[in-house]
Amino acid sequence: RQLAIRQGAIFYSCDMEQLEQMTAQDLKALEEKLLAEPRNNETQHAMAATRSECSRDSSINDENDQQMKRRHLLVFPSECNFGGDRPDAKSIIAVAQECGWYTMLDIAKAASTGPVNLRELNPDFAALSFYKLFGDPTGIGALLVKRSSISVLFENDERRIPQYQGGGSVSIMVPNQDYTVPKGDSPAGQLESLTSGSIHFRGICNLSRGFDTLERLGGMFKIHKHTICLAWELTSRLRQLRHGNGKAAVQIYGAWGKSTCMTDNNGPTVAFNVIRNDGSVVGYNEVSKLASLHRPPIQFRTGCFCNPGACQGALGLTGQQVIENFEKNGHVCGDHIDVVNGLPTGAVRVSFGKDSIWEDLDAVVTFVERTFVNHHNETCSESDFTCENPTKVPRSPSTTQVHISEVYLFPIKSCAAQRPRKWLLELPSGKLKYDREFALVDTSGTALRLQTCPKLGLISPVVDPESQKMTVSAPGCKDLVVNLSESLYHGGDNVVQVCGNKCGGRLWGDAEVSEWFSSFLGIQCWLARYSSSTAEINSPSNSKRVLRSGFSNEQPILLVSENAVAALNNVLVDQQQRPVDSKRFRPNLVVKAVGDENDSQHHQYRHIEDDWKTLSLANKDLSFKVEGGCPRCTMVDYDPATGQKGKTLRALAKYRRKNGSIVFGIFLQAIKYRKDNHEDIWIEEGDILDCNL
Repeated sequence: RQLAIRQGAIFYSCDMEQLEQMTAQDLKALEEKLLAEPRNNETQHAMAATRSECSRDSSINDENDQQMKRRHLLVFPSECNFGGDRPDAKSIIAVAQECGWYTMLDIAKAASTGPVNLRELNPDFAALSFYKLFGDPTGIGALLVKRSSISVLFENDERRIPQYQGGGSVSIMVPNQDYTVPKGDSPAGQLESLTSGSIHFRGICNLSRGFDTLERLGGMFKIHKHTICLAWELTSRLRQLRHGNGKAAVQIYGAWGKSTCMTDNNGPTVAFNVIRNDGSVVGYNEVSKLASLHRPPIQFRTGCFCNPGACQGALGLTGQQVIENFEKNGHVCGDHIDVVNGLPTGAVRVSFGKDSIWEDLDAVVTFVERTFVNHHNETCSESDFTCENPTKVPRSPSTTQVHISEVYLFPIKSCAAQRPRKWLLELPSGKLKYDREFALVDTSGTALRLQTCPKLGLISPVVDPESQKMTVSAPGCKDLVVNLSESLYHGGDNVVQVCGNKCGGRLWGDAEVSEWFSSFLGIQCWLARYSSSTAEINSPSNSKRVLRSGFSNEQPILLVSENAVAALNNVLVDQQQRPVDSKRFRPNLVVKAVGDENDSQHHQYRHIEDDWKTLSLANKDLSFKVEGGCPRCTMVDYDPATGQKGKTLRALAKYRRKNGSIVFGIFLQAIKYRKDNHEDIWIEEGDILDCNL
């Protein structure tokens, strides 16, 4: 598209329904309209350059020039990869060719699960993916060209299309003169000249095995019948999913959403979104994350599936809404921003192929029903916690007093905690001094995390603020002592990636430091220190800009209550899983309700922190604002002491889903303190916090 526009072409896009309804007269009228419209500057310059080049060639007369100007190409898929819609490709191609247009048919999706008769369809060009046919090897495809249409690919090629100047594409090249003869005087040789470098010959040799497999399965007709039956069964069962209030739990898009029977207009691809019983959409990212926790895990393709046009049409989004989603909310292809202003930005897709079986679709339907269908009449919105909440309890009083039972410091991100009884706060952020001050980064500049490198939990850093040194220990290793003073600073600032966000960092220590960590972890890495006190990041929990201190994911302080941990352990025990302690969630502060001294009283107020708005250390003139809940990932599955993986996130998903995330614990930001007080503010175990709704 962009290459054609740069060469002076005019681009026009329409949806498949509009294209199917076009007659030859409609297409000619569209052609005249587009040619009459004023061009932008880029197109005018490209067309002028093309005319200038053509005027130097005496072989191009006015008649040929007019013919070039009116050469058009229609490109469309024989099956939509978004929702499985299959247009009447034969009729569309016939209309286009009647008007003198060239046609290119994308058969990559349709050919993967059904027969395609190019002789009957009669396109000039067809694009095919062997990867979609067989699943292996990747990167192998083909451009099929009708013999009578080969010549159009090379008209004025030496003037308008840059030639690849490498092995396999030229007949002769003189190194010290501008003399190159592209390969191929015959039509077949011309196509060969389009090859850029060595072909993937080993992959091509494997294709014969793929075709043999298709034949053993009975050929493409049987594969098509098999996959269509599975898609029909899936959509039939998804339509039957209803909430207790009678509302549909799933919205299906495309041809399957319009028809309840199998027709030639349906391919074995189903796109849908899950709907709550209040009518709001469950974001595709939430569906995908929860599916990964299912047993067995389910892997969905989510988003727009590299088909923004069909996606935009199915979701009813205007072009301006798509632009605003990008400019105002930062939504781009492949990210996790799945709902903006209550509207979905993508969908969930299920595609069936030759290897799919009935049990696959049954697992999908069972997952959706058990996870999202509310069989009660009670209405839940996105901002509510999961309706079927095994730890639902009465609201806590308007003011609650809690005492700090544990204080944790994490000098190196994702490594073991240091538990001081008392520690200094940094203001204005309110973070614990040296907390997440360091991170271990790999060769790409990405901070290592516990879920990808479980041995991080075995590294124990201990900071001594008086000596300005950090002692790091690990099993089987001699202790490493890192100087915290600026004298150990080496090099300039670097970009460090933390959970997809960029922040400043600088390498800390010498080669011995890097070697110590790399040797223990078995990964080439370096110790990096945060280079400034604050930085702006995107906060996934509240979708606004926040200040970062150190390499923390979002806010400077993370708080967890013992009540919440006890409630979770009840769920884990019911699921026959091992209980966890508060360190599993890597909090800075662990609190316990004043007077809550035995397990039976834990049942009085579970997740007491959910309703808090502010917290105050009255005797220290310090207040915190609750910035929202902490969205959890698979890191909570890993035991920081052993690196072994459990199923904590799966248990939380049963009752702690809110705003598309699995939430546990709250983030705090200091908002009020005595600026004229030059004394340091320390926080210690036993301090009393006044918590207000």
